[in-house]
Amino acid sequence: MRSYNYEIKGFSDSPLSFEVIESTLMDDPAWDAFVENHPHGQFTQTSLWAQVRAVQGWQPVRIIIKETGHIVAGAQILTKLVPFAGKVGVIWRGPLYDFHQPALCGMILGIISDLCKRLGVRFLALSLPSEDANLTQVVGDFGFVKNLLGDIDSQCDIVVDLSSGLEQILARMSSKRRKVLRRADNRGIVIREGTAQEVDVFYDLHVISAKRQGFTPYSRKFYQKLWHIFAPGQRVKLFIAEYEGRPVSAQIVILFKDMVSAYKIGWNRQHANLYPNDKLDWYTICWAKEQGYRWYNFLGVEIPVAEALRRGQSIPHDHKYTYSDYKLGFGGQPVFYPPSYERVFLPGEKYLYRVVFANLKKIIPIHKLVLRYLLKRTAG
Repeated sequence: MRSYNYEIKGFSDSPLSFEVIESTLMDDPAWDAFVENHPHGQFTQTSLWAQVRAVQGWQPVRIIIKETGHIVAGAQILTKLVPFAGKVGVIWRGPLYDFHQPALCGMILGIISDLCKRLGVRFLALSLPSEDANLTQVVGDFGFVKNLLGDIDSQCDIVVDLSSGLEQILARMSSKRRKVLRRADNRGIVIREGTAQEVDVFYDLHVISAKRQGFTPYSRKFYQKLWHIFAPGQRVKLFIAEYEGRPVSAQIVILFKDMVSAYKIGWNRQHANLYPNDKLDWYTICWAKEQGYRWYNFLGVEIPVAEALRRGQSIPHDHKYTYSDYKLGFGGQPVFYPPSYERVFLPGEKYLYRVVFANLKKIIPIHKLVLRYLLKRTAG
């Protein structure tokens, strides 16, 4: 852990003094409390998430900025060594700062840049926590460019407002989705809550989904770790859809603040005519409302769909019957985020972005190879 003082000019030209802490603690309850209380804080910025990602080789370095002993800004960077790339870093949904002190925005990004250079981080990607105009402008001032090598997070989540009654929630759904749910009610699918011992049940179904959809799933150990870290604080749940006593589909949801996020699902593609996934999501929505949560987050949609929603248009025809179309059928509203940003901390970085990476993106197989090694991103 490293700590030092940092001053910036205040509104009255008198300097404001802050304490900057660089921490590599795996478990950091004080930081997690700051993230949870921040309007735009998400679970991917918590030390809990860092502990889960450690299974994949990611290690945290946390920048924490304090004023008079209270955290007012910060960011959790996860770093790892990857073949051919060296040390890379990712900031999921950060940095976070006190909106009443906009100068903190530039301060934290400057500290992040300096830290990456000192630690030998060659590539840093970040997804911003909101469409904060101040943050998106300052990011560019510190040499970050928009997602030349690809987004690391969704540009649009679909969230269902649970503050109204179930009848109103149903009324906001598409007529097709309501019809499907009515059919599913009487077709023998039973939903129940799963246990820690049944994470393997979910994983086996998830692997089947991965093979069918062509993505590489995270390891079984990742989901076991997720349960081990998040379950003690009641931050994760498993719901299983069964037919005649046999699992058909299963879903892991993450509970954070006032939101239930449909994190990952697995389905063996059996009994499609019984609509097990539709009933699973509806059951979880009803459960979330009963437990007092405000939002049910279906998480991301495809980029062309996000762009169409941002323009107020219908989703593109070739994205009908995709997972994006499925999520929108539940009547949720879009929450938009900026594209991901990235920076290379190498000599001649401006040339790399202007010439090398710009051309690399046009070569799709190489582009995908770079993404695989730099970020280990998956759709799973």
